[in-house]
Amino acid sequence: MLLILRIANNNLTCLKFYNLNCHSYHITISTTFLIGFYQSFLMNEAYVLLNIDYKKQKEIIEKAKKIPTVKEVKILYGIYEILIIFVSDDMQKIKQSIDEDLPNLDGITNITSLITID
Repeated sequence: MLLILRIANNNLTCLKFYNLNCHSYHITISTTFLIGFYQSFLMNEAYVLLNIDYKKQKEIIEKAKKIPTVKEVKILYGIYEILIIFVSDDMQKIKQSIDEDLPNLDGITNITSLITID
């Protein structure tokens, strides 16, 4: 596959690629899309599994969603009760959220952190 990008006036106006059969395809996309697509590959992620006091579940979820680096909060069934997904272009911000913000939430009995590496 061959990719050809054409940029005019700081805007990506056309993305042209050829498949193995030499058929060409044209796609017009904005630079905003391209920048967002590119940045998604640069982001750091951490998955944090929580054991909690079930009576405080709603409060923990609401407060966790307010942490700036939190992308998603999910309720789990099984060994852990909550999964929090942290995303940031700065791993220090994620570390700070896990080390400082989470322990301040009342009702968490155990924190297990899984940091992704690329």
